[in-house]
Amino acid sequence: MCAAVAVTAVVVTACAPSSNDSSKNSDSGKPRDGGSLTIGVGEALTTWNAVNALTVTDFQVIKEVFEPLVVNNADGTGIQGGLADSYSYDKSRTVLTFKLPPKAAFSDGTPLTSADVAFSVGFWKKGGSGALYDTIKTVATPNAHEVVFHLTAPNSGLLPVLTWASSAVVRKDFGGKSAKDYFAHPVGSGPFLVDNYTPGSNEIVLKKNPTYHKAGLPHLDQVTYKVTSDPNQRVLQYKSGGIDVYDQVSPDLTVQLPKDELTSVPGAVLSAVTFNVRPKAGITSNVDFRKAVSLALDRKGLVDSVYAGQGSVAEAALTPHEPGFVKCGACDYPRQNIAAAKAALAKSGYKGQPVELAVDSSNASNVLAAQAIQPMLKAVGIKMTVKPQDVTTLISRATEGTIQMSITTYRATSLTLNDILSLWYSTSAFFSGEDTAPILAGVQAVAAAKDTAQLRAAAAQVEKFVFQSKFWVPVADLDVTFAVNPRVKGLTVNPLVLYNLSDIYVTG
Repeated sequence: MCAAVAVTAVVVTACAPSSNDSSKNSDSGKPRDGGSLTIGVGEALTTWNAVNALTVTDFQVIKEVFEPLVVNNADGTGIQGGLADSYSYDKSRTVLTFKLPPKAAFSDGTPLTSADVAFSVGFWKKGGSGALYDTIKTVATPNAHEVVFHLTAPNSGLLPVLTWASSAVVRKDFGGKSAKDYFAHPVGSGPFLVDNYTPGSNEIVLKKNPTYHKAGLPHLDQVTYKVTSDPNQRVLQYKSGGIDVYDQVSPDLTVQLPKDELTSVPGAVLSAVTFNVRPKAGITSNVDFRKAVSLALDRKGLVDSVYAGQGSVAEAALTPHEPGFVKCGACDYPRQNIAAAKAALAKSGYKGQPVELAVDSSNASNVLAAQAIQPMLKAVGIKMTVKPQDVTTLISRATEGTIQMSITTYRATSLTLNDILSLWYSTSAFFSGEDTAPILAGVQAVAAAKDTAQLRAAAAQVEKFVFQSKFWVPVADLDVTFAVNPRVKGLTVNPLVLYNLSDIYVTG
């Protein structure tokens, strides 16, 4: 779970970083092979099991070890071959064919064949996002290097889904092991392999996969992800050279870093307040209470102070970069209305009991936002306490249904509205316990959409449901900022806020 949000009494000033300019990290010369790179992140890896990926670190790291059939291109505007050399549809768009490279192999040297892909499809379908693969009726394997998906109907959202970490290709029958044992010692076909990692540790060390099928890639010999929950500590690490890339700099900390080393992606992350709507959760199960919270939020104040102006007030529950996105014209998200909030609170039957808002302690913006929201809710009569916790504990509590409210940030990782819809569907409406049938209907409508108008219609239906339910209350569309050492080249941060490690190299 990526989490973030909260503050009003705390005023933060900062200079906005420069907009995304990949030329700062490009090099006119030939890419250089060798060397190492260290990336600083705030969230730990929670799993190597691709279908259970949940955090940003999970999605970024897993795809480098288990390469999907297709991947997003460098600028995040399209899809290209990943493990597959090529892909093509027939005229009916119900037959999707992938051609695998003859030299495809897993990192232990075992040849990768169409049989591994066929087994992987069955594995994907058993995961939390399994419904997104339902249109794959059968998988044919005409030969070792050709895979054919026969679909029940055209599915415009399938290719983007196949770029996900959860669409990782694994060995048939997990190489004769149980899934648990296989992922305990991951063997994939991506550009990197796992060199050193212990569950719960603060470092993930990847090294170049010598069996990788793309000639000349990757350039780097080693990549280390250094997990440090304290964002201020990551600033010190970056300034001292301890990390080369600072993944997602908190807005209030950008002023402490060299401005010409900052790269920003506008509006790439959506922050939201989420609720547990189960009856046992107490007052948060009441929709009028959730409405009162939404109306009490001064979203513009949060953007201007907590997020240092690096974003805009959210006007929808879905993310703006996705094809088919529409603003929710009937929603009142942009407007704070204290009188209406008090009226909704009175209708909810709230008796003044404390309500807990859980927040990711590794994200400074989350904690500040939580602190800022606290007096906003107090102004309408809600007593809220802030509970900072590490992300692993948050996920555990959310899964158990013991969190009343949380503040979270969501980053899309593919070019489909089903990116966020699948997250909601596979996590019981983002751990809220809300009815997921309308979400599944949205997933199916997006998959069946034949044009932009139908995608927008699907999005509008989902927006209506989320606005009425308020299990997810959007706050802001936030810019995401990376700090990148000038010696790092080839790193392009796109609107999906992901990057391809195989393209990166270092100079000096």
